[in-house]
Amino acid sequence: IRFRREKDFLFARGSVDAKSPLLALIFAALKKEYEDLKIKIACVVGEESEDPGISKIDKNFLKSDFAIFGEPSNLTGVVIGYRGRLALRVLCKAQRAHASIQTYNPIKEVVNFLKKIDGLRDNKEGDSIVNSLTVNPVMIKGGIANNVIPDLCEALVDVRIPINTSIQEIKDEIKNLVSPSMIIEWLSETDAVLANKESLLVFFFKKSIAKNLKVSPRLLIKAGSSDMNYYAKNFSLNCVSYGPGDPRYEHSNEEKISIKDYLKSIDIISSVL
Repeated sequence: IRFRREKDFLFARGSVDAKSPLLALIFAALKKEYEDLKIKIACVVGEESEDPGISKIDKNFLKSDFAIFGEPSNLTGVVIGYRGRLALRVLCKAQRAHASIQTYNPIKEVVNFLKKIDGLRDNKEGDSIVNSLTVNPVMIKGGIANNVIPDLCEALVDVRIPINTSIQEIKDEIKNLVSPSMIIEWLSETDAVLANKESLLVFFFKKSIAKNLKVSPRLLIKAGSSDMNYYAKNFSLNCVSYGPGDPRYEHSNEEKISIKDYLKSIDIISSVL
C-alpha cells in the first residue's frame, strides 16, 4: 500500500491491524497520571502464528486484574469474543510418473481432500459467520514440470471454529477424511473465547463510549482470533479488545484509518483507565 493521506484518512499497511490500536493504548496510558493504577504494556508479534509472541512473555508479567488488547473495533464496539482457529498442513506422497499415464496423482488427492473438508461447514452453519465454521485453503504446493505427475503435494488449511465447538471435535472429523496416503500435521490450535461481559472493564468501556461518542456501544464477537484467546485461556476472562479502525479493511489493499477516530479512541481508553 502506498503511504498517503486523503482528507481524514491515512492509508498504510497495518494502519488498522494493528498499529493504530496499539498506539492508541500507549498514548492513552501516557496521557495523564492514573491514581492507584499500574499499567503494563506488551508489544508482541506472531499473532495467529505457530509460535505467538505473547506465549514468550513472562507469565508473572501477564498476570493482571484486567487486560485490553489493541484490535480494530470500529470505535463504537467492544470485542468480548473471538472464534477459535485450527491451522493444519496436509501432505500427500506418491511415485513420480510421466503425465501420459493415468495413475495415482497427489494433486488430485489433495484437491479431493480440500473438497471434503469444506463439506464440514454444511452441518455447522450458524445464523452469522461468528457462529459458523469456516474452512479456507490458504496455500497449495505441488508439481515440478508440465508433463510430470509429482511425487508430493501439500496444502495449508485455516479452519475457524465457533464458540461452543471444541477443537478436538473438528480434528476428529478431519481425521476421518484423510486417505491412507496422506499425512496431517497440526500446526497450531487456538480455543475460542468469550470474555466476561459483566466485568468492570466492559462496564467502563460501554460508559466511556456512550459519553464520548453519544452513541450506544456494541459488544462484539469477531470472526478471527487474537492474542486475547491465549490470555483468556491462561489467565483471566476480564479482558476485551478495543481500538480504532474498520475491521473490513484488515489485511486489504485499501487499509486506512480515520485520524479523527484514532484521536477519539485515545480519549475513550483514557476515560476507561
